[in-house]
Amino acid sequence: MRMTNTQYTPGMKVRLRDDRKRTGEVVSVCKHAIEVKWNNGETREEDPWEIMEDNPHADRARAAEVQPKIDAAAATLEEAFRLWEEAKLIYTDEGGDSVYAMSDDDNIDIRKFAGALERHGWSSSSLFC
Repeated sequence: MRMTNTQYTPGMKVRLRDDRKRTGEVVSVCKHAIEVKWNNGETREEDPWEIMEDNPHADRARAAEVQPKIDAAAATLEEAFRLWEEAKLIYTDEGGDSVYAMSDDDNIDIRKFAGALERHGWSSSSLFC
């Protein structure tokens, strides 16, 4: 069971964690469930880890902290792939047959780059495209 540190109280504005548009208000708090009246008029018990406080100010503050990291990650990825493309061009322009040949070249090790992709859930086969 996922834990939450939020102390829910009747009247608190909440939303579903996986659907930010689904907002509601806490009606009552039981030991293991929170009764919520949702913006569609439905009242239902929810597990505490399925909801979160609806706090637009906190959301904006979190976004201001998160967005620069996402932007930096995107820029870093762009640079990584730009360098990969440069390496492919140098290799094929210098007499290498293809990226497949580069991967078999004993003088070149692409495992570090391919491994980084694989560790993060991407297929290293895209390197050969």
